[in-house]
Amino acid sequence: MLNKDLNKFTSHFSAYTELRFQENRNNHISMVNGDVMGNSISSSSGVSSRVYKDGNWGFSSSPDLSDSAVEYVVKNASDNVMFMNRRQKEQCGFILPDISGHHEIDLSTQHIRNDQKQWIEFLRNIDDYIANKFSFLSSRTVVLSGLDMEKSLLTSSGSTSYSMTPRGIMYISLTMENNGEPVDLMDVFGGLGQLEDQLGNVNCNGLLKEPHPNPLARTNFLSKENTNLTSFDHRSLEARRWLDKNIELLPEAINYGTEYIQTKATCLTELESNPL
Repeated sequence: MLNKDLNKFTSHFSAYTELRFQENRNNHISMVNGDVMGNSISSSSGVSSRVYKDGNWGFSSSPDLSDSAVEYVVKNASDNVMFMNRRQKEQCGFILPDISGHHEIDLSTQHIRNDQKQWIEFLRNIDDYIANKFSFLSSRTVVLSGLDMEKSLLTSSGSTSYSMTPRGIMYISLTMENNGEPVDLMDVFGGLGQLEDQLGNVNCNGLLKEPHPNPLARTNFLSKENTNLTSFDHRSLEARRWLDKNIELLPEAINYGTEYIQTKATCLTELESNPL
């Protein structure tokens, strides 16, 4: 958590000044066929300041959050705007409105936080369930990713802002062989909130039964040719033509679709014939 009193740096402000702190915290676990391939926790942080005077902005930043580094960033931003003003003497600029506002939003979870060991067991349970339910799969990938973005702002006019915006997601990618060719199906679960909010109370039996809000979800199959966004979008739109108004697969897809559609439709039919 950011634990800095930004007000103690106001004595270093000159003209109109903004001071920002930000810290990003990442949690990432990946599992392939039951083996943990990635397990990391990392964080990155920094401070930035910008100063406005006579129509120009001066900016400076640093990854160091020590008091001396913050003071240097504020001073350097002030020096930069003075340098710009010396270069553009004819520019008088405009006067910024002298108003202040305050905003705070903290979306931190209210649940007890899980440690890495608990999350690894969570993923292992899901992977075991998939492996036992779909024994014909050639590959399984389960990935857990959490990102907390914490920001704090103070301006010389007295405005303050604080936000802690988390994102917690898990995605599952399943691969099977069809006529000697690999066919992949992937879906993403989660969204706004920390991992405990999105996945903490979900069990393996109910996880994949939730309907996906994206009408293209049934058609997001990534073949080995899909290596860029353009190809993916084109094939997704192609597949959408073979869905009815209820986002169900049209029976004609297997018989009359292109080779790509027939391959994907066969895969989807086989997967959905083995409900979770």
